[in-house]
Amino acid sequence: MIRSVKVCRAGEVLFHHADVASGIYILESGRLRVLYPTGPNKMGPLRLLWVEEKSGSVFALSESVSGRAHLVTLQAEEDTTAGFVEWEKLLGILHQQGEFAMELVRILANELQNLYNKARFINAHPGRRPQRVPSDLFEAKQKRA
Repeated sequence: MIRSVKVCRAGEVLFHHADVASGIYILESGRLRVLYPTGPNKMGPLRLLWVEEKSGSVFALSESVSGRAHLVTLQAEEDTTAGFVEWEKLLGILHQQGEFAMELVRILANELQNLYNKARFINAHPGRRPQRVPSDLFEAKQKRA
């Protein structure tokens, strides 16, 4: 089996800031809070960046690929189900499946664009922290129309 399923209760942490990434998480159902540490040396209280509820959203992909530690903490806001794929298993698939590797590149590019859009949205509204940041500009424009 490539992926394991993790069922999290509200408030349960999937990974903490500064933990070494060991694989990717895929949201199947529920809502996940993305929290960022504040304060000196990023050791202060956690601040909510956004809440993700879109099924299929991928977390920790860039950290897993780069071998870096997590920059955020991922916490279940409500009872949540997420798939988990260990990096070694994902790497084996990438070596065997060229099409899958290209799909992963596309996902990474989209993740980078989504993070850029989320940062722009948050910076454009410094006094207000939305519960859910639109994951792309098209979605944001559709909601305004």
